[in-house]
Amino acid sequence: MNKIPQYLQKGDCVVLISPARSVDKKDLLAFEKWITDQGWHLEYGSNVFGNSNQFSSSDTQRAQDLVWAIEHKKAKAIFCAKGGYGSIRTLEAVETLYSQTNPSSNLLSPPSLAPFNQKKTQHNSNQTPVNWGLGFQRILSDANPKWLVGFSDISTLHLALQKANWASIHGPLATQWASGDAGIVQGAAELSKILIGENVRIDLGNCPSIRNHSFEGELVGGNLSLIYASLGTPLQPNCQGKVLFLEDIDEYLYHVDRMLMALKLAGLFEGIQGLIIGSMVDMKDNVVPFGYTVSEMVCEILAGYTFPIFFDAPMGHGQQNCAIKFGMHCTFEKAFLTQ
Repeated sequence: MNKIPQYLQKGDCVVLISPARSVDKKDLLAFEKWITDQGWHLEYGSNVFGNSNQFSSSDTQRAQDLVWAIEHKKAKAIFCAKGGYGSIRTLEAVETLYSQTNPSSNLLSPPSLAPFNQKKTQHNSNQTPVNWGLGFQRILSDANPKWLVGFSDISTLHLALQKANWASIHGPLATQWASGDAGIVQGAAELSKILIGENVRIDLGNCPSIRNHSFEGELVGGNLSLIYASLGTPLQPNCQGKVLFLEDIDEYLYHVDRMLMALKLAGLFEGIQGLIIGSMVDMKDNVVPFGYTVSEMVCEILAGYTFPIFFDAPMGHGQQNCAIKFGMHCTFEKAFLTQ
């Protein structure tokens, strides 16, 4: 059974980290106000406002903030400041830190962690081989579950949490509050309800669909590019019997086709109960057109399957980014996705 973090109440502590790109303090003022308005207390990771090229501080410092957030004794939620790129480097740095502080722990991987420890990597000839992901798993096993909130590059952390059977929230990044867009304001209000324990209820009635019928299952997924990058690694998700969600931004159409083909060949569509395609925005084409829209390539690549497929769901990088809970059961019936 998946570990479901406690829902929040007024007076609770939440923390903010930036596991990927650098962030400016002024871009978090609107988020800070929103947290205060919810009646929560916000703490920052020590390295949120650092800067190392495009990253918010070094890999090691970002890893230290991630571990600090997970091990925090009072916090009930972990918000992420920004996406971009960097979360996979943060996780790798967690493994390096863990192997340095627990050198003997690399010698034995408990059976309960086996699904996450498929790949052994040799950093150099003088190091003990590391069961990749063991450090992160051990840190999680000793901590109270907390809601991780974020999307885009944060999908990498969602995938790692899914391997550890932690529920998490695919939702807005803290810097997005600064835009003040109506979609962000609405999404923030919905996120607040989810964090205090109200049900998720998303209207998919106007979304184009194929085989529009009821389905249910555990919801998994995230950003298509990050799931594509996870193939063949310990982070590759197990989608059998589950509902898969995908979204993306700023990709060439031919590359979206390539990624979908790779997911198909890797077996990620086998046995799923449903496929929800969120916003696929700012797609690019070649001078010589690729010839397919995203929905057309999905229909062709997945023509032999029988599960329902929904397009343009209001989650992801589009104007709306409704929060959804990964690692938790969802049901689609009579136009609504509920959790």
